[in-house]
This record gives sequence, C-alpha cells and structure tokens, in this order.
Amino acid sequence: MNNKLFTLFLLALTLSASAQNYKLFNAGTKKVFTEYPVTDSSYSIAFDSAAVSGNDSIYFPYAGIEDQFMEVSNCMFWGGPMCRQQNKPTWPGLKIISKSDGRCLFFNNPGDTLFFDFALLPGASSLFFEDDQQRFMLLAEDADTMNILGIIDSVRYFRILHTDLQGNPINSLLNNELIILGKQLGLARFFRIDLFPQVLQPLTILGNSSPETGLVRLTHEMIYDHQPGDEIQYREWFDNFGGPPAVNYQRFTKYVFLERSNSPDTITYRVKRSVFEMGSDVMLTDTILLQYRRGVVLAEIPYDYIDQNNRMEYRVLDMADYCGLSMWTYTTKPEYLMYCTEDNCWGVYDTQGPPPVGETRVVAGLGLYLDVSTVISPPPYGYSSGKEVVYFKKYGISCGQEVIVGVENQPLIDHSVAIFPNPAGDFLYIRNEHDNSGTIGIFNSNGQLKISAIIENQLTELDLTNLSPGIYLVKVIGAKQLRSFKLIKE
Repeated sequence: MNNKLFTLFLLALTLSASAQNYKLFNAGTKKVFTEYPVTDSSYSIAFDSAAVSGNDSIYFPYAGIEDQFMEVSNCMFWGGPMCRQQNKPTWPGLKIISKSDGRCLFFNNPGDTLFFDFALLPGASSLFFEDDQQRFMLLAEDADTMNILGIIDSVRYFRILHTDLQGNPINSLLNNELIILGKQLGLARFFRIDLFPQVLQPLTILGNSSPETGLVRLTHEMIYDHQPGDEIQYREWFDNFGGPPAVNYQRFTKYVFLERSNSPDTITYRVKRSVFEMGSDVMLTDTILLQYRRGVVLAEIPYDYIDQNNRMEYRVLDMADYCGLSMWTYTTKPEYLMYCTEDNCWGVYDTQGPPPVGETRVVAGLGLYLDVSTVISPPPYGYSSGKEVVYFKKYGISCGQEVIVGVENQPLIDHSVAIFPNPAGDFLYIRNEHDNSGTIGIFNSNGQLKISAIIENQLTELDLTNLSPGIYLVKVIGAKQLRSFKLIKE
C-alpha cells in the first residue's frame, strides 16, 4: 500500500472510530429543546427505560397522556372503566435504537423508521426517510468545536437535504438545516420526530443534565429576578358562593423594588409596599424586605413529565409574550386522575362532587403570576380564591393597567365568569359571580345552537351527554357582561 492510500486508510479509521464516540444519549439522559430559530415552546426528553440488545441500545422515551378517554379492560375507575392511556409519544417518537457502529433509528408515531448514519465520513450522504412524495438525505460535514450553552464541545455537523423524488430541493423548514452531535452533550440540534413528516420543526438544545448546562431547572433565583425600579401589582380575592358576603374581599398589593442584595444562599429585596381594598379610599404603605432562597427548585427537566402518583398534573414550559417581553412561563394544573399500573392509564377518581379547578403560573423574571382555585359543592356552595398580576413594569416597559386606590370600575383580568371542567365530559359547570340572571348558549363550529339554558344562580350545571365530542363555543350573556369560551367536549 502506498503512503497516500495508507494515510487515507488511517484517516478513515480515525473518523469512523471517533464517530462512534459521539453518542446521542445514555440511559440517564435528560434534555430540553426549543424551536429553532424562534423560541416558543419547550420539548423535554427523558427515558422511562432502556434496554440492551447485543451491542445496540434501545431507548423508550416517557409517554404522554392521550387526549381522549377510552374503555379499558382491567381498571375500574369512578363512573366506569374509562381512562386516558399513557401511551402518547412525546417529540422523540415511539422508541430509539442506537447501534454500536454509529447508526441510529427513530420511530415516529405511525411507526415509520428514520434511519440516521452518524458514522458517515465528511462529504458522504445517506437516505434517512422517503415516501411517495419526498426524500430526506443526511449529508456529513466537517467536525469542529462549538460553544453550546457555555460548554466548548467537539461536534459533528450533518446537513438535512429535503428534495422531491427527482432530486429537486423542497423549500421546507428542514431543508438545509443542521443536525449537531456533540462529544460531551450528545444530540444538540435535531427536529421533531413524533409527527414527522407532517410536522417539520427544527429544534435546538435548551438544557442538558449531564454535563449540566442551560435551562436544567427553574429556581427561585431565575423566577424572582427583579431589579431596582421594577414594579408589580397583584390582585388577591376570595369569593364565597352561597356564604356570608362578609368573608369576601378583593385586595390590591403593589411592590416597588428599591434595592437588591445577593448572598451565596439568598436574594434580598427592599421594597415599598402599597395595599388597599377595592372600593376603599385608604391605602396602607410601608417598606419591607422580601427574601428568596436562591437554590429552591420549582421544576426541572423533564418539565412536562407526568408523575405516577394519585393526582396527575398538567405541566408545560412555554415562552410567552408580555407586552413585548418574552419570558419563560411554567404552568401547572391539577387533573384529578389516578394511575392504574395494570393498563398504564389514568382514570377519574371520586372527588365527592365537581372536582376543584385551579391553575398556577410562574414567570421567569416576574415570580408568581397566577394562582387560582375554585371549589364547588352543589347546590351552589363553594369558593373561588386567587392571586394574579394585573400590572408590572420591567426593563422600563409597563404591562397591564395599574389599579388606583379609590377608583372604581377598573378594567381587570376577570375570573368572575368561568366554565369547568374543560375539556368536559358529561357535565359542564358555569360559574357567574356577578349575575344571577341571563342565558347560556353552546354553539358548534357551524354556528348552530346545540344547548341553551337560563342563568338562575351563581352556579349552573349543564348536561352534555347528548353533545358529540368536538370543539364548541360557549356564550355566557348576563345583565352586566358577555363572555365567550372555547369548550372541548370529550
């Protein structure tokens, strides 16, 4: 063998061997991705289990919860053998097979196989998916070093080529996009697999657990991140249905942040606090200290994981817009379902009446943004309580409308009218705190009135058993206001 051929042979061996060191995952991998190039939602990945078959590794991403209830054979829940199965694939698809030679197989929701050859030499290409209309190729490019979330990593680049069957480029979101594979971080740039090829969505890494970098967890330090000059006003309320009005209140508290000091364990703010009751001309002011322990963890990767305990919780981490400011927002809602290991599903358990309805929302840089709950026990008894931001100023930008002491009829974020549960099963409840008269109408997507009812109390119950599953519009028309809601009937 001449020297030139020998050199090329050694180079090929080196590249092939090094490619095998670029592992996408391990069994304990926890990552979170977001859309690329515009950040909107988060996409977590973690594995319920991993297996070894010969020299290959098989990963099973944790599954989400089906949207629809279905009948199951072994688990008897309250109201019948109906449940929502925990078998809905998250964005990586059904399963992932990582082969010892650098190749990797992803399976989308319909079970199609996407075949990636991450051992390709620079300049080589391979087909990773094809149907009767289109073709997706993987083109290997040169290796390099790259700063990924503050970590300098050796990376391999692969370019996606999306064409028709004649080889003509298709101008899609994935055509010419990169897949990036790091030696330390593993998969750092990829795309959604679950709904591929109907959904072509590039993703880029947002956080990685090992090594730890990026948005690994939400802590008090991130959530309660204020600067001198920031302002926040909260509305707090308690409304007791069917009880003495004396226990009800609506209070407004405003904080103006004056100073901030940090220690290794805590963040301390000196703030001016102003408090008044709605309808009152008296405002109390003082200066207080607010202190938060920096390391307290509110949530961590995977942000949308469902714990298998006695109560399921809806969880989502999204980038939301607040008057032009984009901030990460973490939302949780209780679902009041219990888990059955035998059928891997969640069914309704008896809450002795309509289940409590609530939602908690925290915003990175603002703190607690919304915390509401409603408990109903027919005939209309119960309460609604909560705390929400009605106004804030951050980075010099004002958002919302500050409520001024002594000024009535301020436009507020109105939670006095609510429908629940949503999605709904056989019954829907409409709470209307301020109107004991009026009408309720439920319309289908064609504008046809399907159900109508008269408002006679603060709480109205509607029977939906004859309503087909689908999306509807609920109009609540009272003497003082008109509100519309989108309703999902399961």
